[in-house]
Amino acid sequence: MLIKEERSDRARVYRRAAGDIMDLSEDVTELVRQDRLSDFDGLGVSIREIIEEVEREQKSSLYEALCREYPAELIKLLAIPGIGPKTVRLVYNHLQITTSQQLLEAAENGQLLEVPGIGRKSAANILQAVREHEQNINAITLAAGWECADAIMDFLQPLDIVTRITPVGSLRRGQELINDVDILVASRDEAAVRRRLHRYPGFNSIEKDEPGHICAQAGDIPVEMIIVPEEEYAARLLWCTGSRAHLDKIFADRRLEDYGHYSSEKEIYEAMRLHYIPPEYREDWGEVELSRLREWPEPVRQEDLMGDFHVRLNWEQGASALREMVAAAQAMGYRYMILAIPVKEVKSQLFVREHWRQLLHEIDELNDSTAGFHIVKGIECDIAEDGNLEIEDTYERDADFVVAAVNSKYRLGYDEQTRRLLRAVENPSVDMIARLSGRAFYQRLRMKMDYDAVIRAAVKCGVALEISSRPEYLDMDEGLIRIAKRLGAKMALSSDASCAAELKNIRLGLKMARRAGVMKEDVQNSMSLARLRSGGRE
Repeated sequence: MLIKEERSDRARVYRRAAGDIMDLSEDVTELVRQDRLSDFDGLGVSIREIIEEVEREQKSSLYEALCREYPAELIKLLAIPGIGPKTVRLVYNHLQITTSQQLLEAAENGQLLEVPGIGRKSAANILQAVREHEQNINAITLAAGWECADAIMDFLQPLDIVTRITPVGSLRRGQELINDVDILVASRDEAAVRRRLHRYPGFNSIEKDEPGHICAQAGDIPVEMIIVPEEEYAARLLWCTGSRAHLDKIFADRRLEDYGHYSSEKEIYEAMRLHYIPPEYREDWGEVELSRLREWPEPVRQEDLMGDFHVRLNWEQGASALREMVAAAQAMGYRYMILAIPVKEVKSQLFVREHWRQLLHEIDELNDSTAGFHIVKGIECDIAEDGNLEIEDTYERDADFVVAAVNSKYRLGYDEQTRRLLRAVENPSVDMIARLSGRAFYQRLRMKMDYDAVIRAAVKCGVALEISSRPEYLDMDEGLIRIAKRLGAKMALSSDASCAAELKNIRLGLKMARRAGVMKEDVQNSMSLARLRSGGRE
């Protein structure tokens, strides 16, 4: 619809309806069969007619009509961060471009300048966006890499002959996009490990099988398994973690074999007359030269965190989901978590005021019955285009913590976006800005704004900046975290989890924070709830 230049408000209605349908606790087929779609005020007549047609005919005449005007493959162009519906419409109407490769060629040979409405600056931005997309199209997110590695390690853990196992390479260093998954295994019986790996159901194929190595394909992810005797583990852990530039610097004319008898990476670094360097720093950023001069302070660790600063709840799952999250948080050693319900859910027809009151009551009961743990009542509100918060006083009064985030209008101009965020930061109701840059892997680039000015304002106003560990965001990214640390901003790590299983995603944000040199004292989570409430005072 947006490509066709339909009214944007109509497209938003369809998108909102799709979200409401996904959130329904009842089966849509049954609702259609019972003629009960009209029970839900958020679904208008035209939306209900489309749902009924899809259920009845297994097709949509509206969708088919749109596809006759514009090829369905144009949707793939919208997956390129920075390329919007207007650009897709222009390049298709004037140049019949339907693929990213065609768009890249048109940008490189100057054809885009022939399209009315695309100037030199826009053409340059499109070229950059498409090149970055093509470069990263086969890259694997940090979250996908860890999920793959976890499954393989869980499969091998039951073997008593596996003495140690850990991801290595770019996954261990915490790069946000990786090319493959490398796992180092120490074992007393390599043959048994190899037999076990040949039975792993997650491998599509095994590409190479030779002493010490198995290379396989797990879905779209290339996997390399490195199997070594226990006595070689420390040296191979250092070597396989990389990076290549780091290894070239520390080994120089040394041989890996000369360090096979050491029992830890720390011992190997010391033998090289270097202080131990955490894996996340091993990128040849000057860390080798610094480690000759002084000991590296340990960046923030999981065990430093006393709570999770932003979790959400799918209320359709019921109160049991909240209890599961509390149990999982306690198992991770937390003493508190901030539950921030998105305002758009509170205000929707599927989450009426009675449910809000019921949730608050459930939180109070859990807080009363759970020793040593506290759920902070929070709310996440959208930052409107003018920088005001889309929140009702009733909900704000009930909330002890207000999270503000941009969830629309990501493409405002530099000055407009800066003013928008500055106004939100300066709002006295706001405790934390979530997902500062608005980026989403494979979907959106960072918003354009004066980040230094916004972060300085957050420092002045005492507003925390979230390091979101939600897999599709990882926002702030490593670069913004460095800026925030340099400017003295308060930062808070969050899983942004919507269920108990997602709480562990906080390790992704931790990797970003550690790569940026964030210490325990830099993050709000390292404080007790009592200290947080006292403004950081002991």
